[in-house]
Amino acid sequence: MPNYLLLAEHSDDDILEDLVDFWRWFKTNLTSFVNSKSPVPITLDFDRLVVPGESAGGYMAVQSALTTPKGLIKAMLLQYPMPCSLGCQLKVLKSSINISHPLRAG
Repeated sequence: MPNYLLLAEHSDDDILEDLVDFWRWFKTNLTSFVNSKSPVPITLDFDRLVVPGESAGGYMAVQSALTTPKGLIKAMLLQYPMPCSLGCQLKVLKSSINISHPLRAG
């Protein structure tokens, strides 16, 4: 995941809100962004989505899997993930991200 906020300067809620923003961007802009960088059209395969992360990035990968629609993320590759932020219980963003599959209507 590109350039995420760090806890020292930001709250865990800020970090989780960043995830919401990322997945919104993913749904609405990723395909056009990738194609703007390629000389030939590229078709993205959203049926094989894997999220990686280590330490705080692992926490973000887990939160992504917990807060996106069931089935969007097929697997996680985690290296020593931080199980929760600031020693708290595992926290799931209360507001629904409400992301439908990027290639389907809805």
